[in-house]
Amino acid sequence: MGKPRIPFGANAVSMGFATPQQVEEALEYQRRQRSKGKHVLLGLAMRKLGFLSRDQMLKILGQSQHSEFTLSEDAIPLAVRIKTALGNGKRVVALTGTAEREGVSTIAFQIALALALMEEGQTLLVDANFRSPSINRYVLRRRSETESGDGWVKGLSDLLLGQAEPAQAIVPSDVPTLSLLPTGNPAVDFLSLLLSDEYARLLEALRADYRYVIVDAPPLLKYPDTAILASRADGVVFVVAKGWHTRSDVLEMQRALDALKVPLLGVVLCDRSLVP
Repeated sequence: MGKPRIPFGANAVSMGFATPQQVEEALEYQRRQRSKGKHVLLGLAMRKLGFLSRDQMLKILGQSQHSEFTLSEDAIPLAVRIKTALGNGKRVVALTGTAEREGVSTIAFQIALALALMEEGQTLLVDANFRSPSINRYVLRRRSETESGDGWVKGLSDLLLGQAEPAQAIVPSDVPTLSLLPTGNPAVDFLSLLLSDEYARLLEALRADYRYVIVDAPPLLKYPDTAILASRADGVVFVVAKGWHTRSDVLEMQRALDALKVPLLGVVLCDRSLVP
């Protein structure tokens, strides 16, 4: 079990960043926004009212919102830019790079976490990198017994094969508005699965159930399955390792996206030395 969650407002007061009266005022603002159908994170409400700086909000989030996850200070501005670039009604974002270990999984997780903490609805992080899955490790750490002796848990491939229901494959996280969908059984022909009607139907169901769907995809220029993942997304974000690629690499990825007729939402420069 993780640490008990301490309410954001209580932490804001105990850390000396706000008064109880300011928290009450922000909660009232939050209630008014929700009555209009808008879900606003309490921290963002306090920022809107001028009660907190961005640095203070991030420090409080680090203490109160999650027991295991760490939100980087660049994640919320990046998520806001992606949300703005997506436009209304667009929900699915695929993240990819040119090679392994460029930080794509790290950035995808940070964006998903930031969007979830904005509390505009439920966010789902989909691990579609069957060759180098990242979510499995988190899920296995949370469970005393695994669903497979081979070190994997039910996920995307099992859903597409009809061997699991969404409730069995989609995993809640420590953040109430963030869910995770692992890759599932890796011993499958995932290219065929992604080309199937089942994947198209699943994606439509996820669009209906989640405000944002963030897809962690393998390198675009290296594997054909990424082209399928990108073509069925509403936009793509490139993650480029600092100092490891030339401008021509990025232009080649841009040409590949143009051929797929998928919007490029942005390019994130990642420090590869910080990638776990």
